[in-house]
Amino acid sequence: MLAAPPASREAIRLAGEAVVFTTDPVGPAFASREAALDAYAGRVEDERTGAALEPQDRYCRLAEQAVTEPGRSLPSVAAAYAEGRRWPAQPPAPIRTVWRLQVSYWRIATDERPIEVPQARKARRAPSEPRPGDGEGHGRPAAAPCGPAAAPGHRPVRGAAAGRAAHRDAG
Repeated sequence: MLAAPPASREAIRLAGEAVVFTTDPVGPAFASREAALDAYAGRVEDERTGAALEPQDRYCRLAEQAVTEPGRSLPSVAAAYAEGRRWPAQPPAPIRTVWRLQVSYWRIATDERPIEVPQARKARRAPSEPRPGDGEGHGRPAAAPCGPAAAPGHRPVRGAAAGRAAHRDAG
């Protein structure tokens, strides 16, 4: 196991419990980057003036975000093929964007925002409640085999080794 970086050890020591480094959008949305830079002068680096912050003060940054109307998602683009390449059938309408301040910080876990957030793929696949006959929640009866059966005393061959074994057996 890798050691925690010094900053995280210091944050854990100061908080007295487990922490996680996070970045959250805060404050109002601005229609242009210039308006956001003017509003947060001295808090974020401004390439217009050449103002640079000290490394320990670089916890704020501006980020551009796409805006959607409530209840609507961003439009998808239908693909069309021309001259052997994939191109959109028509240029998509420009997406309205805004600029928001993002603040990075160490935070302590809460019930609403735990430290260990499940990976999205695992969260989608995880059943909300076990169903009858699910065994251990994998969607198959408990007695069903979980992989290819192997002859007694042999282990199944999987992955790249299976491809090599099939090629060797065919030739």
